Amino acid sequence: MKKSILALSLAALTFAACKKDKTNSFTQTDVTGTSIVKGTVTKNIITPTGFGNWTNGTRVPVAGVAVTVKVNKNALYPNSSAQGADIYTGTSDKDGNYSISVKTNANGVNGLITIDGFTGTMDTLINGTTKTGFYSTYAGTSQNRSLQMGQNVQFDHNFFGNQITTNPNANITIGSAIFSGSVAVNYIKEVTTGTLVTLTTTNVPV
Repeated sequence: MKKSILALSLAALTFAACKKDKTNSFTQTDVTGTSIVKGTVTKNIITPTGFGNWTNGTRVPVAGVAVTVKVNKNALYPNSSAQGADIYTGTSDKDGNYSISVKTNANGVNGLITIDGFTGTMDTLINGTTKTGFYSTYAGTSQNRSLQMGQNVQFDHNFFGNQITTNPNANITIGSAIFSGSVAVNYIKEVTTGTLVTLTTTNVPV
């Protein structure tokens, strides 16, 4: 009888120990979140200064510019063997604004933000009307920024055009012209008849 009670006690202890180990087992959780990368892109345009001159420093928004954010997986999941990278893309709207949601973590990850360059015209704005200008290149930019979950990152870029085409009217042939005419002297003759005075004009070549 005592042996049976001892065996049951050992079995109960063993079961309790197993149950305790199972309860305290480690459960891995995902600690990633999101960060918003946003900004505005503009380019320069030529406008009159109002004093007879022109300036190319006025800025207007640019639509359709591609923006990417690159995050390496080993930065997103530190102390892991994760390879490769996540690429997030966006495009500026008619107001030059873009917004991209990026997966990050609480400690922060390094994100490479790239705003692509493009080729377009450097236009002129006259009395509210845009006149198409010459083709120019607009250089993009890249920058590393720290991205943390729950926080937004503002990254703007101001494009400045570099003209790649020239004025087609710049090479004008210079020659000579002949002007001809005549030179004369006007003579005024006064004739008095009674109380009537008459003036006559005569052109005499010189």
